[in-house]
Amino acid sequence: MLMDWLKQWAQYSPSAIAFQDAESPEHYTYEELYHLSCSIASHLRSKYAIERGDRVAVLSLNELEYVALFFAIQRLGAILVPINSRLAAREVTHLIKDSDPRVVVLQQAFRNLVTEAGSIWEMESLREFSQTSLSSFRSTGVRAQLDFAGEFDDACMILYTSGSTGLPKGALITNKMLHSN
Repeated sequence: MLMDWLKQWAQYSPSAIAFQDAESPEHYTYEELYHLSCSIASHLRSKYAIERGDRVAVLSLNELEYVALFFAIQRLGAILVPINSRLAAREVTHLIKDSDPRVVVLQQAFRNLVTEAGSIWEMESLREFSQTSLSSFRSTGVRAQLDFAGEFDDACMILYTSGSTGLPKGALITNKMLHSN
């Protein structure tokens, strides 16, 4: 079983800042990031039946909450497929068809880029979902918890190549590779 280091840091240093936006005072503590990742993972599991090995494509701006989404996907043992928001619609379509995600997490600003997809979790932003979850956590103190399902050798991300000599190809990144970095 992969060490659940986010949960450990939430226990060791709950009030320490885990991530901070470089351009604003917005930040998440380890406790908040852990809670948020569990909350997002629970939502993905209950609404979209995301399980270990499923792929989750994401087409969104880089927000602080994207980190929580990655940890949520990793917590489920699922695989993140980040999609560059600067791609053309035909390129986005290729990546979605090739990766065959169970769900596409889509920021509304990029709706016009997704022409073919199965399940779509469409939102204004990841921040919108996250703030609702964190408001509940801060007012009640009840922390969402979800066991870590990923294994050390499981794929946790598919990064697509530039496709300079043809269509982009997905490169599998494992939890072990991330841990080694």
